[in-house]
Amino acid sequence: MTSDPLLTEGRTPLSSFLRILAWTVGGVVLAVLGVFVAGAVYLERSLEAEKDAASIDLTGEGYGLEPGWTATYEDGVRATVSEARRIPPVPNDERRRPGELTYEFSVTYVNGGDGTVEIGDFEEITADKGGTGPMAGLAYDAKNPRKDDDWFPDTLAEGERVTVPVRVNVPADARWLSFETHVTKESREHALWNLPLAR
Repeated sequence: MTSDPLLTEGRTPLSSFLRILAWTVGGVVLAVLGVFVAGAVYLERSLEAEKDAASIDLTGEGYGLEPGWTATYEDGVRATVSEARRIPPVPNDERRRPGELTYEFSVTYVNGGDGTVEIGDFEEITADKGGTGPMAGLAYDAKNPRKDDDWFPDTLAEGERVTVPVRVNVPADARWLSFETHVTKESREHALWNLPLAR
């Protein structure tokens, strides 16, 4: 009488099936766990990259910054520029030319350092359309006129912040604004900003 090899080895067809099933389920679980861990690592790195992009340390050359980003200096001074949004023309604006569109954005300086800092305004604002374009003209508000040198206070005390709205007139075919913000102490770099112009 011949004996069944499976019974001789202490295994039945059912136990072999369960063993194969266990290995299969275990493999699937490990694969799912691996995908989950890889996804978590990718998400963490993406969030870190987004955080780094949103806060640029100005310790070397200037940068082409986007709206909403913050330029952070070593001593805690920060500069942030908002998106440029289209607004109706400023009433009785003598500087606006026919066909030009008006946009507004804000520039914010925060002194997070431990001393008073000097504040500059900004260099010329350029309205670009795929290359160097014409200058964008500051809109003139007769009810709140400003000279070129009184947009920002001269100094910013420790812990103080200032936000200045800026209105500009640009040609209708302009695609973005380019300009530099300045914190006038010599050790600080200028920050170069590029603001898309939505229609």
